[in-house]
Amino acid sequence: MLKKLLKYEIKATARTFLPIYLVLILFGVINCFSVSPGEFGVPAAITMSLYVFILIGTFVTTLIVMIQRFYKNLLNDEGYLMFTLPAQIWQHIVSKLLVSLLWTVLSTFFAILSILIISMREFSLSSFVQAISLLYEEIYSVLGSGVNILAIQVPICIAIFLIANILMIYVSISIGHLLNRHRIMASIGAYFGIYTILQITLPTLIIKLYGDDLFVVKTAPSEVLAFVQSLFWLGIITGTILSAIFFFVTNYILSRRLNLE
Repeated sequence: MLKKLLKYEIKATARTFLPIYLVLILFGVINCFSVSPGEFGVPAAITMSLYVFILIGTFVTTLIVMIQRFYKNLLNDEGYLMFTLPAQIWQHIVSKLLVSLLWTVLSTFFAILSILIISMREFSLSSFVQAISLLYEEIYSVLGSGVNILAIQVPICIAIFLIANILMIYVSISIGHLLNRHRIMASIGAYFGIYTILQITLPTLIIKLYGDDLFVVKTAPSEVLAFVQSLFWLGIITGTILSAIFFFVTNYILSRRLNLE
């Protein structure tokens, strides 16, 4: 059933995102030919302004659709239909989560791709790849093979915290719907409440775990690498725990305390 939910969710959201990605790439191509460092006339300013507007709009739309699909599809009128399907609550949550993650990654990918297209007038793709390769070689020569572990840690940590942030939105909306009135305001309040708690507890946790070592200046590359790797491991563990908490609380509220509009 999870596969069917994913297929339905992708189909329902693709009609929003695919045209945006197409327009974003189109304006990237237009700006590649209209914008040059030597001259920046009115037409170039207009096309670049439109591009920036579309670029920002892409991520704003991603966030809005993420919230809207969870709120309207599960906690509004559509929820009566969705919860009659032969699917468990956790499958609904996972389908929303995975599709939100998919569109967030794709939005980031197409944003970077559009920026690269604009810069291709001055820098070719081969020169960009060569620059990345040289940068990696420089870092490898200083830090050694440990940089490969770091290269694995970074995307994993980003992915886990992205999942945690999406689930934090879901749990905030779910908490807000425990009330009978002012649910949207309650959801916003729950989100900022959780955010504030994390902003206080996470830095405190880091300081307690590392103590004075956090403020000691490290000069040896191996020490710097080991310290950075430990921070990323802590981030991965913390993000996983937070994701699990947010998921189980959301699942519990939707399973036991469901209060549809």
